[in-house]
Amino acid sequence: MKRLELESKKDSRASFTLIEVLVSVIIISIVGLALLDMANKNTKMIGFLATKKEVPMILSVYGFHGEPDLDNLEKNLYDVISKNYTIDSLSFKNYLNSKKILYKEDEVERKQIFDGEQFSIIKQTVSSTNQGGFLYTLRTEK
Repeated sequence: MKRLELESKKDSRASFTLIEVLVSVIIISIVGLALLDMANKNTKMIGFLATKKEVPMILSVYGFHGEPDLDNLEKNLYDVISKNYTIDSLSFKNYLNSKKILYKEDEVERKQIFDGEQFSIIKQTVSSTNQGGFLYTLRTEK
């Protein structure tokens, strides 16, 4: 009889109790949820940074190709660029057509230079549904 009791006590010490297993499952679940939350936040941050990276590119396109007749119009980038360039790549055309931008010009200041020439400081503002920015440019007139 003593021999059986010793063997059963020995077996129970070698295995985990139900409480120990439940505690380890809870700890693993909490760590897993924390990792999923961190991955979700990283994905959102990458998307946010990608849209922020596009703002300077769009501003530079309108800075070089913006015209007063585009003021207060919503255009896509392809309409602005296609006047000056031929674009053969279909995927690039689709990308440019997908970028709908509202363009606005405001004259900040106008100065008279000698010989009747004038220059204007123009604030060019571009905005879309989730981003926007502005750029100052100089425009000369005779």
